[in-house]
Amino acid sequence: MAVSQPTLRGVPRKSPLGGYLYVIRFSVDVVKVGMSVAPANRLHAHHGYSRGLGISVTDQWVSKPHAQAKKNEAELIKFCRFHAARVNSREYFAGLEFSSVVWFAETLPFIPAQGGVATHDIPNAPRWRQVYAALRGRIANGTYAPGQKLPSFVAICDEFEISQVTAKRVLKELREAGLAAMYPGVGTFVTELPQAPGDG
Repeated sequence: MAVSQPTLRGVPRKSPLGGYLYVIRFSVDVVKVGMSVAPANRLHAHHGYSRGLGISVTDQWVSKPHAQAKKNEAELIKFCRFHAARVNSREYFAGLEFSSVVWFAETLPFIPAQGGVATHDIPNAPRWRQVYAALRGRIANGTYAPGQKLPSFVAICDEFEISQVTAKRVLKELREAGLAAMYPGVGTFVTELPQAPGDG
């Protein structure tokens, strides 16, 4: 009898709110845990790898996006190493109950990165728009105060995993919205807080 694989419907693509933990159970009694900033892509890859090996994904779980995903991944791996009957590799464990691993993962702290805006809050938005909304949110909540220097171009690329072209577009949009000013050779600085809708 063929085992039906869970679908990827509803699995998040990316979020400026941070990384995601994920837990996968394969049909050969192996549980895989990990962290990704793009869980839909990662799970899609695991579905493909498993089919190529003649096995299937039987269960999957993805956390909410959060700032401490790397630290939580390390804690999840420790838990699995301690409770697994066998450690197949750094992130693959045999003899673990999928539900127990998910239960432990859900006890970890999930705090979104400050001022971020979830991908699903801007349906089908281009990546530059998502990052723009995250930075605008940080300006609005005071993470970046008027007169404060915004993260460098390179830091924005690294944090949000975007290209230089996308980062340039984000900074350009912030300047055009009157939220930031660029001083060549110095950096980009916050100029004012965004107006709430209707504040005119």
